[in-house]
Amino acid sequence: MQISFLIRIDKKKQTRWKRAQCFVGSVMDQGHTIRQFFFEAQGVTSAIAKESMPRWIELSSASGAPLVLCSQAVEKYRIAVPDLFVVGGLGTLVEASVLADRTISFV
Repeated sequence: MQISFLIRIDKKKQTRWKRAQCFVGSVMDQGHTIRQFFFEAQGVTSAIAKESMPRWIELSSASGAPLVLCSQAVEKYRIAVPDLFVVGGLGTLVEASVLADRTISFV
């Protein structure tokens, strides 16, 4: 099964984004394919936080799925986009959701 992930968890909600990362790891261990990680709203803050970013990069590398930061959130939070991340609009999320079997959201 091909899965896209939508992550909207604030970096301050450490327990939540750690659970999301564990869930993604479990999904991959079960043989599912990851289509995309899309970080929206406050999720962009957890994507690039020094505590969580290495694991997101590891999951992306292992799955081959891109790490996409919502363009509107990047502008709102004035984020410098780190290497290995790309900026995309909601069209990127919609396309990945249409092409995937499932889209799972973490808020």
